[in-house]
Amino acid sequence: MIRKSFLIFCVMAVTAVYARGENVLLLPQLQTTAQSNALGNNSGFLQGLNAQGLNPAGLHTSHMEVLTQYQSLLADTNLSLLGAAYPAQKWNTTFSFNYMRLDAGTFVGRDSLGQTNGEFRAEESMIGLGMSRSVAFGGTAPILLGLQLKRFQYRAGTMQSNVLAADFGVQYQLVNQPLVFGLSVLNIGSDLKLGSGTSPLPTRFCFSGAYKFGDSLSVTSGFSHEKENGQNEFSVGAEFSVGSRLALRGGYSHPMKSSMSGWSSMSAGIGIRLSGNHTLDYSVQAFDSSLREAGEQAQQNITLTFRFQ
Repeated sequence: MIRKSFLIFCVMAVTAVYARGENVLLLPQLQTTAQSNALGNNSGFLQGLNAQGLNPAGLHTSHMEVLTQYQSLLADTNLSLLGAAYPAQKWNTTFSFNYMRLDAGTFVGRDSLGQTNGEFRAEESMIGLGMSRSVAFGGTAPILLGLQLKRFQYRAGTMQSNVLAADFGVQYQLVNQPLVFGLSVLNIGSDLKLGSGTSPLPTRFCFSGAYKFGDSLSVTSGFSHEKENGQNEFSVGAEFSVGSRLALRGGYSHPMKSSMSGWSSMSAGIGIRLSGNHTLDYSVQAFDSSLREAGEQAQQNITLTFRFQ
C-alpha cells in the first residue's frame, strides 16, 4: 500500500513540477554521505570523499580513498554510491570519481482511463569526475580549490534525458587557528530536456564554517540558497570523538519558510574506525509526521570508506 501510494505521489509530483518547469531530478540533492548527513549536511571540516555533493574543494586528501554507500529511502527506493579519490602529490591535486544510482523499482503503467499498459522502471544515475588543488599565495596558508563535472541521466518508462552540470568550491583554514571556511556553487548547468519541456537543475550557493575544540569536538554550521525556488536553509552540526575509534554526531537543518520541524529537522549518526584508517559511518533522519503515520519512519545511510597509504 505504501509503495502504491508513493508511486501515485511520484507520478503526480513529477507531472506537476514538469508542467511548471521545476526540477524533477533527485540525485543532485542526494550526493552526500552518512557523515555529512549526520552533521546536517555541512561541509565545514569534511575532507576526501565525504565532502562530495557539498564542496568539491574538500575532496583534497593525502590518502587514496575508496567509498561505497547504501541508503534506504522512501517505499523501498534505494540509493547506491561508489567513489574513489587519488592524491597526486606531485601536483598537490586530488582526482576523484563517483557513480550514483537511484532505483525506484518496476511499476505498473496506466493510461488516462486507469487501464494497465505494461510495466516501466523509474531511475536516475550520475557519473562525476572531480579535482581539488592546494594553492599557496605568498606566505598565507594554502587555499583549496575544487571542481566537479557531472552527468545526470533521468529515465521513467520511455522518457529519458541527460544533462551536464558542474560544482565549484573553495576552502580555507586560518593560519594557526582551527577555523575553516568554505564556499561552493553546486549544480551549475543547462535545463534537463524532457520531450517539449524543460526542468532546471537545483543550483545552490553554500557557505560553511567549522571550528575544532582540541582533538575531541568539532562544530560546524552552514547556510545555503537555492536559486530556482529561492529557498534558504540553515544548518548546524557537531562531532564528538570518543577515543580514537568512535565518533558521535548530530545535526539540525531547517529550510526557512518551511513547515518542517521537530524530528524531521534533526539527524544523528556514528562513525567507527576499523582497522587502519578504514571507517564505517551510519546516519539516520526521521521523515515528517505524515510519512511516519503512513508507516515510513526514517531515512538511513551507511557508508564504508577505505583509506590506503
